Amino acid sequence: MDDDEAIAGAKEFLLQEYQSLYALHQDAKAVGDTRLNFFVTFVAAVSTATITMQSFILPELRTWLIGGIAIILIIVGLITYRKMLQRRVAIVVYRRRLSRIRAWFVKYYPPIATGIPYDIKHNIRMDWGGKSRLGSTAFSVAFINTALITLSVLAVCLISFGLNASIWVIPLSVTSAVLSWVFHVSWKNSWMKNAEISDEKDLQELEKIKSVKPQSSGSSKPKRG
Repeated sequence: MDDDEAIAGAKEFLLQEYQSLYALHQDAKAVGDTRLNFFVTFVAAVSTATITMQSFILPELRTWLIGGIAIILIIVGLITYRKMLQRRVAIVVYRRRLSRIRAWFVKYYPPIATGIPYDIKHNIRMDWGGKSRLGSTAFSVAFINTALITLSVLAVCLISFGLNASIWVIPLSVTSAVLSWVFHVSWKNSWMKNAEISDEKDLQELEKIKSVKPQSSGSSKPKRG
């Protein structure tokens, strides 16, 4: 097989790979938006129901009601955040694979470089994503979770101890907000770091495969003794 035949075969293969990766990339983006919308709707519905139910609940039971519902919302929020981190990693990996395929086409078909609408950088940063952090679904879920934790601590303490306790409840709520945000950012950083390590190992394995010279198909068979 000569070089032209090899390049033509690679072209067909990479076109199919590009189409598959692009479809997976678009699905991951759509799933993230859907999950965020569901989470926001769920939090709003449960919060509204909780506020409505308070007038029908005995005062001594309100703390348990708000505390229990807050725990449920926070658990759902953490699960959603984990899913968002998984999604973000998948999107970055897909984009890196797509950019490598585009780089290959630019190498072997230089004229297309001026018409490619996307970049050919191989190492897109593993981070929140979005044009800005505020546009990231993971960032949005982290912000909502932090707000839930802060408001839950504030509400439970004020209902339990009254407005006179606000002098220490407010600093406690602020501390809870800071700790929650640090937790979410640390979780994100750890997740992204592990994803970078995994992607780097994949690249190293690919380089090992590339360094192995293919055996010639026309090699002579060993002679029988």
